[in-house]
Amino acid sequence: AMKVAAEATAQGDTQTAADIYSQVLEIAPDTIDAIAALAGLLADAGDLDGARQVLATAPQDKASAPAIAGVQAK
Repeated sequence: AMKVAAEATAQGDTQTAADIYSQVLEIAPDTIDAIAALAGLLADAGDLDGARQVLATAPQDKASAPAIAGVQAK
């Protein structure tokens, strides 16, 4: 699913990608790559509050992961 979402993002289909990342997070809410990717899509779309809300769901012990830090830098 993560690969399909990344491909959708690369093709400019950010809505499909966001939907897939959301589905991944429903099943496995601590998936850091999905959290970072979804937050990144939201930030890129100008939804900074939404991005912050998604980032806030990251487990404390993984909140400083490189993928998360990259999105926080946006």
